[in-house]
Amino acid sequence: MLLDNYKIPGNDLKVRGTLELRTEDIAGETSGSDSVEKGTKPKIRNVSVKIPYVMSEDLSDLIAVVQATEGDSRKIYTITDKTANAAE
Repeated sequence: MLLDNYKIPGNDLKVRGTLELRTEDIAGETSGSDSVEKGTKPKIRNVSVKIPYVMSEDLSDLIAVVQATEGDSRKIYTITDKTANAAE
């Protein structure tokens, strides 16, 4: 997996995604519907990776990349990974 041009170190990379579709219960308010569509919440991707102790510098670099900011905001990365990008 790449974040911009930074390759995530380690092994056993796992990507998991979640998507919440919001609805609201309206039973009793209308004659034909039990719920109404309330929109789509942002997609969330969770990534886990194993980094051996002997690669502690790689872990430090990864933490610095994850915590990076641009001005007063967190840096936004372009993700390059087939699984992570499948939910676009």
